[in-house]
Amino acid sequence: MSNRTGFEKTLAVLVGFTALAASLLATLELDAGRKGDRASLLGARLPVQIFQGIAASQLRSDFHLNTEREASATGLQGLARLLSSFREHGALDFEDPLGRSQFTASKRLRAAALEMAAISPRSRGVDPATAAAILATPKQLAAQVRVQGRVIDSANAYSTRDGKAVFALSLVAIAAALLGLAAVFKGGPGGHIALGAGAVALALSTIWGLLALA
Repeated sequence: MSNRTGFEKTLAVLVGFTALAASLLATLELDAGRKGDRASLLGARLPVQIFQGIAASQLRSDFHLNTEREASATGLQGLARLLSSFREHGALDFEDPLGRSQFTASKRLRAAALEMAAISPRSRGVDPATAAAILATPKQLAAQVRVQGRVIDSANAYSTRDGKAVFALSLVAIAAALLGLAAVFKGGPGGHIALGAGAVALALSTIWGLLALA
C-alpha cells in the first residue's frame, strides 16, 4: 500500500494537471500567434492588391471612356455641320462634306474603341498579375474589400486569443511556483496554503484558457 498522505496525492494530481495545462496553453498560444501573424500579413497585402486593381483598371476604363467621348464629340460636330448645311441661306459649301466626314470618323473611332476594349491584355503577353489588375471589375474589388475586412477581423480575434493564452500561461507558471512551494513546506500550514493558492491559480488559468477558445 502506498505511504503517501492525502496532501501528497493532491499535490501530485495538481502537478500533473499543471503540466497538462501548460502544454495545452503553449500549443494554443503558438497556434494563435502563427495564425494571427498570417492573417496580419495577408491583411497588409490585400490593400496593395486592391489599390493596384483600382489604379490599373481605372487607367484602362478612362482610356476607353475618353475615346468614346471623343467619338461622340466628333459625331456631334459633324451632325451640327450637316444640320447647318440644310439651311437655305448662309450655308457654306464645305459644311456638308466636312460634316459627313466627321460623322463617319466618329463611327470609325467608336468601332475602334470597341475593338480595343475587347482585346484581352493576356493575349498581348501581359503577366497574369498585371492582367488581373487591369481587368479588375468593381464587383471583384468590392469582394476583395470584404475579404480584407474578414481577414482583419480574424487577425484581431487571434491577437486577442494569443493575449489570453499568454495570460493563462502566466497563471500556470504561478500555479507551478506555488505547488513547488507547497512541496517544500510539505504538510504544514504553509504547505496547505500554497497548495490551495496553486489550485486556485490553476483553475483560473484553465478558465482563462477556455475563454481564449471562445
